[in-house]
Amino acid sequence: MNVPLYILVAAPTTQRRYNMQLRILNASGHTPIEVTSEEIIDYISDYPTHWVCVDGTIVSRQNLSDYDWDGVETVDLMPSLVGGY
Repeated sequence: MNVPLYILVAAPTTQRRYNMQLRILNASGHTPIEVTSEEIIDYISDYPTHWVCVDGTIVSRQNLSDYDWDGVETVDLMPSLVGGY
């Protein structure tokens, strides 16, 4: 007796997985955005004069391409400050 064999294949998910909060700060407040680790570099590149703070620590832009984004909860982009008088 032949029994049909059924193979179930999971359909690819179209739901995006957001794994960190991006906050873009400006004079009127901030804009929160949920982003993936793949999207974060593009957002940071859109604000070249802003400082980058990852989980409360300022990070050099030169090191961002090698940064380990796993486990990062928040990224803040804030306008750079210039001191003096």
